[in-house]
Amino acid sequence: MYTHSMKNDHPRWWDLSTTLLLLLTIWVSVIRLTATHWADGLERVESLVLAGLLVGGLAGASRLRKTISTPLLLVLTPAALLLALMATLPGYLTLETRLTAVLARLWETLVLFWRNEAIQDPILFIASMGLAFWGISVLAGFSMLRNGQPWAAVLLAAVALALVDYYDPNLEHRERYHAVFLLAVLLLAARVNFLHSKREWARKHISVDTETGVGITRSALISALLLVTVAWNLPSLGNFLAETSETRAENARSWFGLKDRISNLVAGLQGSSMSVVDYYGNFLSLGTGNPLGDETVFRVQASESRAGGTRFYWRGNTYDHYEDGGWNNTLRMRRGIAPEDWPPAADAEPPARVIDFTYQAEVSGMRTIYLPASPDWLSIAAVVQGAGFDGQGFEVAGVQSADALKSGDTFQLQARVVSPSEVMLRQAGEEYPQWIRDRYLQMPDDIPQRVKDLAAQITAGLDTPYDQAKAITSFLRDEIEYRATIERPPAGQEAVDWFLFETQQGFCNYYATAEVLLLRSLGIPARLAVGYAQGANLQEAFAYRVRVMDTHAWPEVYFPGIGWIEFEPTSSQPALVRPTGATQEALPENFSSGLEGAETRRPERPDPEEDPMAVELIEETTPAPGFFETLWRRFGALLIIITLLAGLAVWARQRRAQGAEPIPVLVEGVLARRGWDVPEWLSRLSGWSKRSEIEKQYVSLGWLMWLMGKRAEAGQTPAERVAALQELLPAVSDDAALFLEIYHLAIYSPHSADLDKAAQAVRKVWTSGVRGRIKQWLGI
Repeated sequence: MYTHSMKNDHPRWWDLSTTLLLLLTIWVSVIRLTATHWADGLERVESLVLAGLLVGGLAGASRLRKTISTPLLLVLTPAALLLALMATLPGYLTLETRLTAVLARLWETLVLFWRNEAIQDPILFIASMGLAFWGISVLAGFSMLRNGQPWAAVLLAAVALALVDYYDPNLEHRERYHAVFLLAVLLLAARVNFLHSKREWARKHISVDTETGVGITRSALISALLLVTVAWNLPSLGNFLAETSETRAENARSWFGLKDRISNLVAGLQGSSMSVVDYYGNFLSLGTGNPLGDETVFRVQASESRAGGTRFYWRGNTYDHYEDGGWNNTLRMRRGIAPEDWPPAADAEPPARVIDFTYQAEVSGMRTIYLPASPDWLSIAAVVQGAGFDGQGFEVAGVQSADALKSGDTFQLQARVVSPSEVMLRQAGEEYPQWIRDRYLQMPDDIPQRVKDLAAQITAGLDTPYDQAKAITSFLRDEIEYRATIERPPAGQEAVDWFLFETQQGFCNYYATAEVLLLRSLGIPARLAVGYAQGANLQEAFAYRVRVMDTHAWPEVYFPGIGWIEFEPTSSQPALVRPTGATQEALPENFSSGLEGAETRRPERPDPEEDPMAVELIEETTPAPGFFETLWRRFGALLIIITLLAGLAVWARQRRAQGAEPIPVLVEGVLARRGWDVPEWLSRLSGWSKRSEIEKQYVSLGWLMWLMGKRAEAGQTPAERVAALQELLPAVSDDAALFLEIYHLAIYSPHSADLDKAAQAVRKVWTSGVRGRIKQWLGI
């Protein structure tokens, strides 16, 4: 039977201030998400936070056991999520219509996600975010009200804030979210600690006045503001503690794996950061295409043009395995490498040329390094992805920077760019290394025979792999119509077969995939490369502006002794024109291109005085700061800290004048009552805080004697100390005597004393002492 005594067996932790601070902590994280504007309807996640905190709090405050409350919350979760998703649809639709539409869209997107295909409908992303923040909010409300420990939910909110910030680094004033979040967490920690202490005091029957909680909260607010300000205004501390290039490169590997796994989930999101940076993970669906804008992704300056008049391609990743309408990069080995770790080496031999490139990022958050060829050297810490093959070198699939680039960041790259003539390509032969055959001749089992027959028909009568690749390229350019967007291939039909024989329309993903498979059916190793076409030519020689609309995919064909060579089957791009080669010269003996087994020389970093491109990049993006800006950068943080400390001192003085217990004394008492060891420095500070003003003044006279070169003895009476001071400073003997008289009156009698006169007397004694000591040091 329920009795009154049962009421307090498991008391709950309801507190309005704590609840509001907990809501603020999670709310900052969710509004940072909605500020990205990644998808229409994303703001509905905010309502799930409010509802989740309310539901979790009610469950935590109830008398229900976890065995009952947990299943109940699990039942409420899909209902709340469906209501939020239904609210993203127009209000004039009936509830039944909205529910049916939401369920159908969720099912379709889940199927695409299971197939590792890109998802253009953002509903699955909204549902994922809603589920995550609903779970965080329910956990926060339940754990706070039931156990008084909301820290698991706070940690999850912090992780969510960090992830959103990583993928959306362009938001103006985004650091304000960090500051408010940190401030809310610090205040929440102080308030939760006070609630636990209050309960402990009650258990020990220690009475606490009502102002204690207010005082602790006020002190926590001042301390939190100070900590947040210091953290915000001292970026040099982060630089001081920064990891080395090698460490960053190593630590970056694991993060890229997570990005690859979620790349399909975010394919349909909006926002500049998500749509122009790091398109390419280890999986690539052929997709249906997207309208592409004119925004600039990066600029690049080459030291010279590509030989023979051919143009550059900026490769972000390559793919070797095709199946079920999508590509997979199976070269997953990652190696962290710092600028000084690239191997030094020899000059290149024709048809390879070592070319230097200077890149400038035009969007923040970019990590993928878009390569003109396999790199010989990179000026920033990076992670190289690829695979090694039986001592035959390391095949590079892609390169990512260890740290995300910001808009305006520049870096240098050296690459060995191969531009062979048609004669060289025809003479390359068909002696492919075994690791090339094993990896780049793969064909899916469901490719119809008519695709293979088409390849044989196009290349009939042609003897060399180059002529066969050239013929297939020409066929695709002539027979297939370019469309930036197309319908999804019919279910049950192979995508390339549908592209070649049914629709005969598509964009670069389909053109390139078709050529790779047609070539592989003939025994010619080929792979898919993705990244950007050359871009728009700038006025400077060999300078290019690479835009979102330059996003591209193309086939690359392997030629023994030469390496991977680009072909251009997409009809919207200009045809590639290669030098024909005037004579039938043979390839140089032991020629090697790329990183595999070749030694390379390391270039010097560009000097702005000698490199016009470097000067232009620096002047265009980072103008020299003015005098006041320089002054603020150097001393602004110090000025803020001094101001805050001065304000804190004034506030503490006013608090003491009002008769409130000093903060060190309050903290010492709390530690002592809880049975914790009190640090020695805190005991001393507490002892000093307990002294009256005139006692502090008396102690300061002992410090003055030490400054004058005479130590005050421990057993001195006040009269003896003042007499010794009068011998040292006869000019202020009367002031010292006046202080002694007021001190005796204040300490040893019930009469009131003129404390202002005592303070004036001490100031005069100190002034005289300091002046005399300075003159003594200067020999005056």
